[in-house]
Amino acid sequence: MDERRIRNGSSNDAKATTLFDRHLGAKIRALRSSHCMTQAELGAALGITFQQVRKYENGTNRITAERLYKISRVFDVPIASLFDAALSAAGFEVAPSRPVIMHLPDRERA
Repeated sequence: MDERRIRNGSSNDAKATTLFDRHLGAKIRALRSSHCMTQAELGAALGITFQQVRKYENGTNRITAERLYKISRVFDVPIASLFDAALSAAGFEVAPSRPVIMHLPDRERA
């Protein structure tokens, strides 16, 4: 079993939280505090209860990609900033971020 995995039920529990989840929650707590926002206010902005926010911040519950996106919009930060800090803190190697460039085809002129 991965040493970074936190026991949360059986060792075969695919939904068990990890150190990454705890560090991600800590990053969200720091952002919320820096914006002088309560758990209830963040919960209202996300459409969830303050208890759910607390579980996210404590790393008790995992956070979906959609919820991470919404959190990044509430705090007006790039979603990658949430990951980079949490990955580094959890002991994962983080590659330098590179901008993603998309080339979209020109629209056909009528």
